[in-house]
Amino acid sequence: MDDLLTDGFDQIRQYRLAALPAVDKDGMLKGLLLRRHLADQSRRRVILTDHNHADQAAAGVSESEILAIIDHHNLGGLRTLTPLRMQVEPLGCTCTLIAEQYRRHHAPLAPALAGAMLGAILSDTVEFRSPTTTERDRKAARWLAEKAGENMEELARALFRARLASLKYRQRNPDFSWLCWS
Repeated sequence: MDDLLTDGFDQIRQYRLAALPAVDKDGMLKGLLLRRHLADQSRRRVILTDHNHADQAAAGVSESEILAIIDHHNLGGLRTLTPLRMQVEPLGCTCTLIAEQYRRHHAPLAPALAGAMLGAILSDTVEFRSPTTTERDRKAARWLAEKAGENMEELARALFRARLASLKYRQRNPDFSWLCWS
């Protein structure tokens, strides 16, 4: 039911179909995906963040146009058809790079997004205790905390309490461990 459009096109190609039915979650016919739609198909445009290995990418990325990669991990040998922008730096968290871009360009940043990015930095840097933590991570976190109206120490404590609760739940309920924060 949740097949990607690209999966439908793959089936049309593989089985040499003229059309493929498109149905909703109740199985009701909503339309047809025709072979001629293949020619009209424009590729989805994506920016990869916090990863650059093909095996870590979301479904459908291989059919997408990768515009940029923003990351703090080692390079993973991802191949693209066209040149792209790439920013890979040795930092504690990719959100540091993204926060710096928001700040540099004076882009509007919703408090909720600033809080989520702050949470990512606090998690990835283990509240600045990870050996990969840099002064840039700390500076970005302070800026994001201000934008989000969050107290970094309180947010870090809440994040790590949630992670501990998740780990305990996984130990007690191994059949549902896929629901838990790893």
